[in-house]
Amino acid sequence: MKKLHIIKLGSILAVGGLLAFGQVARADVEVSMTTASGTVSEFAPDAFVVRTEASTAPSRYVVSKETTFVDEAGGPVDIKTVKLIGNPVRITYVKEGDRMIARKVIVSKRTTTTTTTTEK
Repeated sequence: MKKLHIIKLGSILAVGGLLAFGQVARADVEVSMTTASGTVSEFAPDAFVVRTEASTAPSRYVVSKETTFVDEAGGPVDIKTVKLIGNPVRITYVKEGDRMIARKVIVSKRTTTTTTTTEK
């Protein structure tokens, strides 16, 4: 009788651990991460739009509870920084149906160029 309870408890803990970390694997679903880069052109609480040089159409990425926003060094970034239109970003996302769900958004610093002219 004790063996049965130990096996049940072990199974429950194993499944609970997987659920806690969101790592339940399904044999019929293949999850692959994809990366894209561009600049933020729109931002809403549940999604943001990015324009890339590779595509003429902007891409919409859904924001979920699992989405993390970081800087290039991996430190957390205030969401206000991501909302700034024109900020360069690199997005790691998964595709679920026709939705692209952002898992990690790396916000790069804007680069500015200054030109100076001299008068003669």
